Amino acid sequence: RVGLAGVARQLMRQRNLCVFTVVSALQVFECTLEKNFLSFYIDLLLGDLSKHARSLLLSSAFILPWLVALAAGPLIRRYGLKPAIAGAFVLKGFLSVVGLVLGPYHPAAVGAFAVLARVLTEAVCRVTPLVLADLVDEDRVLHRRGRSMAAMVMGASAFFTKPGESLAPILGRLLLQRAGINPAAPASDDHAPPRTQVYMLLVAWPLLVAVLQTLVWTRYTLHGPTLAEIKAAVATDTDTEAGVELKDREEAPAAATASFKAA
Repeated sequence: RVGLAGVARQLMRQRNLCVFTVVSALQVFECTLEKNFLSFYIDLLLGDLSKHARSLLLSSAFILPWLVALAAGPLIRRYGLKPAIAGAFVLKGFLSVVGLVLGPYHPAAVGAFAVLARVLTEAVCRVTPLVLADLVDEDRVLHRRGRSMAAMVMGASAFFTKPGESLAPILGRLLLQRAGINPAAPASDDHAPPRTQVYMLLVAWPLLVAVLQTLVWTRYTLHGPTLAEIKAAVATDTDTEAGVELKDREEAPAAATASFKAA
């Protein structure tokens, strides 16, 4: 019987779980950062927007990720989670490069990038539970567990990823202050934040995260034939356990009847 410390060591040696945890930690950090500072970036870079256009832009940035995650379902079923998530990372990196080339003086491009980057980031966050489900199955097969330890696997991942939700606003504010920007100060023509620096914070960070995530995600191997073998092994174990439980339930009344007759 493996104790808690032994299970923790097994999880730490599980390569795909470690890869996912690193990628997810970056994802949670970026998602929280964009969620907290998106309106700030839009106000500074697109200050001429009307209230209606601003509301529409912000609303679409929070609604579209759910629609994209739903629309990506057929692609995920056909090609798998790894290529779909890798494609989102590459696309976000490509958009960041385009944004760097265009610069901060194209309002339509700035607004489109702010929304698309937010949508891609949040959409990936919406499908990460599917990756965790695969990792739970892999853990069960690799360590020959009688039943899955979903809570342990998800808790181990969340232990390293959830702090990003608290650190993102703090580090985001520090980055803005180092760039000479005070988010708490009201914007004015006399003390307007440097437009180029604000834009670089909007564009450069997603590019850096996309590159890191793409490089780390290439180490993830739970897809294709490997994932199919894991799912088949889990299905076999589940069917076997269900058959044993059904047999026990069928034999229990017969055993009770025999005991009663013997008495």
